[in-house]
Amino acid sequence: MEELISSIVVLVDSRERVNNHITDYFDRKGVKYKKKALDYGDYSFMVMANEKLGIPRDLYFNKSCVIERKASLEEISNNLTKERDRFEKELCLAPKTKVLLIENASYEDIATGNYNTKYNRKSFIASIHSFWFKYNIPVMFMPNNQYSGLFIRQYFETNGYCTSWKGKSWVISPQVIQQVYTGYFGEQVFKAILENAACNVGSLPEKIWERADWVVNDKLYVDVKFMSDSDFNQHVNAQSWEQKIRECGGSYIVVNVPRYAGNYSFTHTIQLEGGANLPIINGLIDVETGAILDKNVQAVLEKLNIV
Repeated sequence: MEELISSIVVLVDSRERVNNHITDYFDRKGVKYKKKALDYGDYSFMVMANEKLGIPRDLYFNKSCVIERKASLEEISNNLTKERDRFEKELCLAPKTKVLLIENASYEDIATGNYNTKYNRKSFIASIHSFWFKYNIPVMFMPNNQYSGLFIRQYFETNGYCTSWKGKSWVISPQVIQQVYTGYFGEQVFKAILENAACNVGSLPEKIWERADWVVNDKLYVDVKFMSDSDFNQHVNAQSWEQKIRECGGSYIVVNVPRYAGNYSFTHTIQLEGGANLPIINGLIDVETGAILDKNVQAVLEKLNIV
């Protein structure tokens, strides 16, 4: 059977300086990568469109998972001193899933003062640990930068992002991919975006299982979809929402994760038979650009009264 490959493509920030050792590794190992201006971090990834797997468009994850690379202790020392304010602001805005990769150095180098700056080694260590816990950014030291490319790919794999699907004797049908996998995928994307906004996204109690997909901050019930605009609108209008909302007993919204080009409204409200209004949010991610639609994320947060 022809191998079905829908590999992760590593996104390399187009402003990255001197990273030939990383791209050379990718070239040698056949790791696909693409240069793109990233808002946060130096590396992220995307999943290419694959009709056989029910993925109609390229999906970008540069808003949810990044690696920040520093080429030396001298560079990170500068970030923690002269550029500290700017560096902290970047980390505040960066995605929840992130890691700081420091090349050509070890923890021992900091402890013994083996670097060429005047930064006090005790302050250096204190800042490393402070940033780690304050901004939830684990620090990975890479004394030999020839392994940085391996680390970058392994990081995405270890965090549960599949890098390829290889042909076997059996294959999941496109119908299952579209009806089951993409739905689950959309739920996880929603969870990642809301958790990155400091929300608590949890599963529903067993007694109301499947009445919604998530409950946010224990008060907002969310039904998450991953559909094209036309399918989503038809689905919303065909559903009977009153019983679901009544059984959940709280605020309820419907969210469609992908946003395709078209004339469909981003947000609107439908009036139910009982007179209640059901907020509809169509699109958290622009599938053409991979950008998170902040306006729609804000619309979700408004339902939580936290913006």
